[in-house]
Amino acid sequence: MIYWMVGIIGLITALLSWFLLYQKHKAIDPELRIYNRFCRKIAKRGLLRGQCEGAKDFAERIKIKLPEQPRI
Repeated sequence: MIYWMVGIIGLITALLSWFLLYQKHKAIDPELRIYNRFCRKIAKRGLLRGQCEGAKDFAERIKIKLPEQPRI
């Protein structure tokens, strides 16, 4: 009986943990979602954001590399 209780409690804990972790991945700020979409569009044009490059620096580099491109 004790083994069943420990197993059920473990299963419930695992399911709750998975559910809580899954919910955190879905809760992305709208601004961050838009910025990530922008970065994907720019990557299709050949410019990848550097790992330590901030948004402002990336935008300045885009203006230099793609000056004739219309706004995305």
